[in-house]
Amino acid sequence: MELRHSFRIMSSRFSLVYKSLLFISIVLLMLSALTFSAVYSVIEPIIQGINNMQFFEHIGDAARSLFAGDLTIQSLAFEQVKMDFSAVSQIFVDNTHNVVLASSLFAVFVFISKALINVARIPTADVLNNFMNSNSRFGFTSNLIVNLKKAIGYSMVDALISIPYYVIMGLILWGIGALFFMFSIWLGIIMILVVSILLFALKHSVLILWLPMYVKEDKGVFKSLKDAVVLNKKNIIRYFGQYIITFFGTYAFTVVFGFVTFGIGAIISLSVFHVLLVAVELVAYYRVKEEKYYIDPDTVVNSKTVVHDKY
Repeated sequence: MELRHSFRIMSSRFSLVYKSLLFISIVLLMLSALTFSAVYSVIEPIIQGINNMQFFEHIGDAARSLFAGDLTIQSLAFEQVKMDFSAVSQIFVDNTHNVVLASSLFAVFVFISKALINVARIPTADVLNNFMNSNSRFGFTSNLIVNLKKAIGYSMVDALISIPYYVIMGLILWGIGALFFMFSIWLGIIMILVVSILLFALKHSVLILWLPMYVKEDKGVFKSLKDAVVLNKKNIIRYFGQYIITFFGTYAFTVVFGFVTFGIGAIISLSVFHVLLVAVELVAYYRVKEEKYYIDPDTVVNSKTVVHDKY
């Protein structure tokens, strides 16, 4: 029910998706261009070494061998890929300095891009909250200007929390990949995908009430974070299940839509789910606080009387 309500709220203020799309596109295009120009020169020796060993051609041969029907060809193709992975690992070892520098630059890119994209979460949440609270309609751009200081404070703290979490997450996924790739490349990819979704869901389920509390209540960003986690501790498992469903669906849609639109759909999907996830957080807050809220201009939900389920 909560996820269905979030979809209806997002649909009622779907113009936010277009505004988020414009904002996110500008941020990603600017930062991607700057980061690519900085990182490429650093990792060029690594790229050259990988290209010289025809790594991606061998990956393509292995993928095609799955449909060839000849087990001998398939075995040889995947054996070559295993050898290539060992050779690629050695290339990274031989260029450790380049890897460290490129990783540092990429981490800076992730930090800045996440912080800038999260700036849009505050005005998005405030616009949706005003709609849910009183069926009011406020503009995104004017709200961003008014709440810019508050938005920057939230985005910086969120980035400071997220980056260490993502580093730990990356190490976990690296270990899982190293373990399962020894048995099967596809098994390794599937396990990395599943575990990454579980870890993303865990983070969001713990922090789900933080943004709504910061927007709706007169508290500082750290006070809101602390109170939100305390208020939510009994519901983490329930929201964990909800986020697993949400992320599996959103990732599948993003991959398919991005593939058929040559990558453009991935940015559109990111904008859609940027608004949807803010709506999910607000619905969770209203339900925990047992407050009434609009899900469309003609429908008000009374949180005290609805049944709490996972959807």
